[in-house]
Amino acid sequence: IAYVPQEVDEGLVQGLTVIENLIIAINRENKKFYFSKKKSVEFVQNRLSKWNLNLPYYKQVSDCSIYEKQFILIAKALLNDAAYFLFDEPTSSLGNTEKEQFFSFLHDLKKMGKGIVVILHSIDELVKFTDELTVLRSGEIVYQGSSSKLTMEEIIGQMSSGKFSFKKTIKERNEPAFQFRNIRLGETKPSINIEINKNEVIAIYGANGNKKTSV
Repeated sequence: IAYVPQEVDEGLVQGLTVIENLIIAINRENKKFYFSKKKSVEFVQNRLSKWNLNLPYYKQVSDCSIYEKQFILIAKALLNDAAYFLFDEPTSSLGNTEKEQFFSFLHDLKKMGKGIVVILHSIDELVKFTDELTVLRSGEIVYQGSSSKLTMEEIIGQMSSGKFSFKKTIKERNEPAFQFRNIRLGETKPSINIEINKNEVIAIYGANGNKKTSV
């Protein structure tokens, strides 16, 4: 059983390259050890070739994106022949394109006979990408069955024991209260602008390591 945590840094050695992290994984779990780094790299690439992962093998892990780190952890599990995968909030820090690619890869895992459990808070993703759904409320299972049998409103109702309707309202923009221009969060990153209007609340969110504190 392989576990991929939400905080992906927990399962990786940041000061080593991707390939070095994978070599550590096969040495520890499979008791295989190659004194030749070239042979180690060949072994890892041959084992992962059928999965078409396209990992940046010689990139230092600390320089990898969260998306890349997730796939490094998946690669470690595949090298050790994991039969089941447990993902904790895997899409919380991914963009829409990365989410589509991630779930496409999970579909490939499923076709290869792997069992997958995904912990999600996005109801859209639950309905779109999963086969079966378990809803918990106050520590008890209140629904367990096909994901396609419930609408978004019904899922939320199961979670909260209430009924909800979703009506989108558009509020008029007020005059700006604060404006922050050209905020730089890294030498190689583009600057960002933030505008806060009167009577408005904005949220800044992201996983650890994504410069929230810097902002």
